[in-house]
Amino acid sequence: MMNSEVEKHPFQLRCITYLVPSIPVEFFETLVHLFEEKLGIPTSLIYESRGNGGPLADHEDPFKSDWAHVGFMSSSGYLRMKEEKWMSVELLPVSSVHIHKKKLTIPGVLVDVIVHSDTRDRIKEFMDLRGCKWAYTYSTSISSSILATYKLKQLGETSNFFGDHLVSGSHVNSINMVLMKQAEASAVDANALANWAAHNPRLATEISVVDTWGPTPPYAIVVSKSLPGELKSKLTEVLLNLHNDKKWTEKLNSFFVSHFLPIGDHVFTFEKDIASLVKDQGIDQRIYY
Repeated sequence: MMNSEVEKHPFQLRCITYLVPSIPVEFFETLVHLFEEKLGIPTSLIYESRGNGGPLADHEDPFKSDWAHVGFMSSSGYLRMKEEKWMSVELLPVSSVHIHKKKLTIPGVLVDVIVHSDTRDRIKEFMDLRGCKWAYTYSTSISSSILATYKLKQLGETSNFFGDHLVSGSHVNSINMVLMKQAEASAVDANALANWAAHNPRLATEISVVDTWGPTPPYAIVVSKSLPGELKSKLTEVLLNLHNDKKWTEKLNSFFVSHFLPIGDHVFTFEKDIASLVKDQGIDQRIYY
């Protein structure tokens, strides 16, 4: 469709992302432009950075009120919606595969354990972080909280392993806290780190990765149940066929997205399972004997 036809379209597709600022808003702007071009429908973007990767608990459901039709969120945010039995949305059965030195071939999120490069002479692996100040995004974060707690449990350790725990609020904040030496280490979304490093090449040399965990479940894309079935299918088709379009593939590669593949609800089981295993042992809980 030509731009004039898009402008005259009677329907506007409204997208919302809960992954900013950890994932650059420009990535979601790119997806909005992609949808508009491929679907011929005017498409807009809202971003909400206060919801810990998902909708705000004390706000109106944006999908039920129809001011959002497509949502991008963390796996934790999606699982929280399912636990709270949101009836307004369903999973779009597709998610992103990311570019990383580990060469991940399935949708998922790798987690990089980071320290300041000044400390690499004494911190060579995760176990060298005993007694450090650990930054985590929030208590329900799969990367810096749940998975970190699970790793400690596997090693026969508790959250007492860390000397202190600092809440950052986002992966970008965690990176900056390590950079500024407010915290000594953190576990961050590898995609957030890659995008931050691409925008801060000089500062990136001051951050070192000592370990990589995962993959954890992928980002979830949800759609309003009020959307016509044909439009949901077209959205899925656009993303799954993206690798056949050189222009759009190059745009998304710049955000460390390789391509998109089909997923189902089963891919989120891993997070539910490990969250259950550590439910009585939060990353910020002190254990006294």
